[in-house]
Amino acid sequence: MLRNAHLKLATAIVVSAVAHHSPVAFAHGSKAGTLEVVHPWVPPTADPTADVFVRLKIKNTGRHDEHLIGVATKAARSSELNLQLPGGKKTKRNPGLLIKPGTSVEIGAQAPSIVLRGLSKPLSAYDTFHITLSFAKAGNVEIEVMVDE
Repeated sequence: MLRNAHLKLATAIVVSAVAHHSPVAFAHGSKAGTLEVVHPWVPPTADPTADVFVRLKIKNTGRHDEHLIGVATKAARSSELNLQLPGGKKTKRNPGLLIKPGTSVEIGAQAPSIVLRGLSKPLSAYDTFHITLSFAKAGNVEIEVMVDE
């Protein structure tokens, strides 16, 4: 009987350790080929009608240019990749956000930005949701976004 209890406890510990050390949960980021998305997060918001800006860093460890060309999520009515030229002018034909080889790009509240509009619910600290980043070469990459305090 005691041996059975120890076995159940050991199994629970292993399952918990594996679940909490997945690439998304442990590193709070994601890798797709030569791209690495680091610390995707949003601030808490009680008002689901407020615009929310996703913050993250994208690293290109490859040898070729990559372009972030879109974003989608079920957590909001709409999502937008906002790219602006210096002076606040929007581009007419936009090939996406260029990420050169060996560099990284910060995405935040200023351009470039990912804006979520019409949240499906208020966001509280430690909530998570998924968004899909669309890249020209790497294709679609789903990431987990954390609501930070």
